[in-house]
Amino acid sequence: MIIRGRVVFGLKNKIKAFLKNNILFCLMLLFCLAMYVYGMELKAYGYCVTSREESVMPIALAFVETGRGVFPWNLEWQEYETEKTSPAETQDIDFIDRVISFADASEGVEETDSPGTDFSPEDENLMAGIEEDGYLPSEDKGVVSFVTVEETYFDDAVFIGDSRMVGVYEYAGIESATYYAKVSMTIFDLMESRVTTNDSVRTVREGLEENQFGKVYLMVGLNELGTGDVDYFIAAYQGVIEEIRALQPEAIIYIQGIMHVAGDMDRSDSIFNNENINERNEALRQLANGEDVFYIDVNEVYDDENGNLRSDCTSDDVHLYGNCYEEWYQFFMHHGVPTDAEGSKEDDE
Repeated sequence: MIIRGRVVFGLKNKIKAFLKNNILFCLMLLFCLAMYVYGMELKAYGYCVTSREESVMPIALAFVETGRGVFPWNLEWQEYETEKTSPAETQDIDFIDRVISFADASEGVEETDSPGTDFSPEDENLMAGIEEDGYLPSEDKGVVSFVTVEETYFDDAVFIGDSRMVGVYEYAGIESATYYAKVSMTIFDLMESRVTTNDSVRTVREGLEENQFGKVYLMVGLNELGTGDVDYFIAAYQGVIEEIRALQPEAIIYIQGIMHVAGDMDRSDSIFNNENINERNEALRQLANGEDVFYIDVNEVYDDENGNLRSDCTSDDVHLYGNCYEEWYQFFMHHGVPTDAEGSKEDDE
């Protein structure tokens, strides 16, 4: 016992001496550990490494991504290479300006949205069938031909949704829009979801009651795959659209198709797979009327040849890398609805 006590006492003294003589090293070790833990938490919420963030977020994520050759000192590897057109003019909104929130995130809910089909902003066929004076509703009420818009088109837009909208807020670069987004948001709790405002936490419904928008973009649906059937989901979605229409009578509503998951998840998950997503997307398409409610599907941007989310755009089969949101930005820019005198809300630019 005496020998064991001496050994323990000696070990304690050596540890104390080491800590005393290597304070800087210990502080650096604690810093790295803290950044790694923070990076793991951010990654769980769908954040990705990007050098566009003016904060410690990309550094923390780099500590997690070191296995892929990403380090805090070489974050420039994911810089945006595409230059956007004229910067958007900012718009002041009393209630909330470019809001983002992680408040009240649902526990135990698996986030799994993601996108699908090759899309090139330079593709001349992208705008095929569009007339200069407006859009052309097809026989399918959910399919229309869209026009290219300027960034100012989003000055009066609000983006509502789950972690995919969180990603759009963080990485797409649409600076002038308003965001009511929260991780794990679903269609069932959308209107009651609490988002952090400039001075308090309020619900999406309160935001829509206090402010008027010209465009409303919705992106939810993946987290709901394990709840109810398609009819139950669509009934809830229809109810939300009707309530938004009552609060925003002049707004164009964009229903965004649920984003696909990558191939590995599609093959292994009996719930969060693209067959189930496609079934609900087809039902969502039918909610569009081609007049003031439109269906857009960003899967055409990100799908591989098999209709799954491209593996080069995701690390977890669900969420996009930060530098992949540029393609979503371009998708929004090429899917505007002109608002001229022919049944629209305002004059087309």
